[in-house]
Amino acid sequence: FFISLIISLLLFCSCDKDPNLSIDPKEINVEAIGGTFSVSVNSSGEWTAVVENASLNNWCSLENSSGNKNGKITIKVSENPDSLPREAIIKVSLENLTKEVKISQSGFKSEIIPLTEYTLSGSSCQWQNLYNNASPFLVVINSDEELSNYISCTSGIYPAIDFTENTLLIAKGSTPGGFVSIVDTLELIGPSQYLLSVDVTMDYSLCPLSWLRFLLTSEKIPSNAIVSLNINQHY
Repeated sequence: FFISLIISLLLFCSCDKDPNLSIDPKEINVEAIGGTFSVSVNSSGEWTAVVENASLNNWCSLENSSGNKNGKITIKVSENPDSLPREAIIKVSLENLTKEVKISQSGFKSEIIPLTEYTLSGSSCQWQNLYNNASPFLVVINSDEELSNYISCTSGIYPAIDFTENTLLIAKGSTPGGFVSIVDTLELIGPSQYLLSVDVTMDYSLCPLSWLRFLLTSEKIPSNAIVSLNINQHY
């Protein structure tokens, strides 16, 4: 009995000294836009964390890479500008124990942003600083102050545009022949990157013309976004 008791005590003491390490979650799925995430660490001692192949996976970084016993790892994932998904592994180690966190980020998916034509019909306002400029060009207006640079109103009352929800785009171009129809398409082609495509169907029997497109977006374009203009001419 005494021998069994001593053996049990020795085994208990030995097990009590063994290191333990657990993490949660073990997998994080991230949208293309990226973000900040955290992983909980429970351990019996000092642990370290690293991004595997960090030089190749520099889109995934750790705000803290070590801790003692229980703590959290803060992970920052940048935007994925590519259409392909990507993965990274974070290794958390304590003595001879290693746990892994898998970071899976989806690729960027393009999106069509609905547009509506904008008009000043019936108002006391007129567009300015547009007609004499070289063609083509694109103006992105995100505030009443920016709008006042391109419009003048005899009444002193400017059109009401909700710039907290919408952006006004003004595109100008010209055609070697008159145009029959124009179709406008705004596409989100990358993180904070937009492309306005203007498809013009022409008729060479008509005189060459310049055109202006006033378009209101269904959602606000960030002020730091890049918006490009592409004109496609058909006949």
